[in-house]
Amino acid sequence: MSETEFEPALMEAVRTLNNEHEVETSWLEPEDLQNLVDRAYFVEVVDEADAFLIAMNELSAHDGINYAWFNERYDQFVYIDRIVTAGRARGQGLAKSLYEALFEAAAADGQEIVGCEINREPPNPGSEVFHTKMGFEMIAERELTNGKTVGYWVKKIS
Repeated sequence: MSETEFEPALMEAVRTLNNEHEVETSWLEPEDLQNLVDRAYFVEVVDEADAFLIAMNELSAHDGINYAWFNERYDQFVYIDRIVTAGRARGQGLAKSLYEALFEAAAADGQEIVGCEINREPPNPGSEVFHTKMGFEMIAERELTNGKTVGYWVKKIS
């Protein structure tokens, strides 16, 4: 589990970046972000929150609906709860480098798959293109109670 400690200013910068993309992620209050970080398997922040990634694994005490989907189907997995790159930092390879660091950590821990969900409604075609380039494949689709439809994507890493 994550033992990551962040300065309050960095936590607030991560929360602000997350909330700028609440349609793709979900709104976080300060305590929500702290709970995610405390439960996380992997947390990485680039610079002063130019980008960040928070991921869980099967041992995380996470209660998210999309995490639960993976938890019901896999004994071992890494689930990307959220990844966001600031508009000013796009095109610099930050998301790719965050994913590569996650894949390396997961492989070192004997994990075999990394999963995530991507909005299908409202659509997020940029994320689908990126994940396809990173080796992910969509394996299922689900309509959520909040009106969103998501695709579940996995990448085999071993």
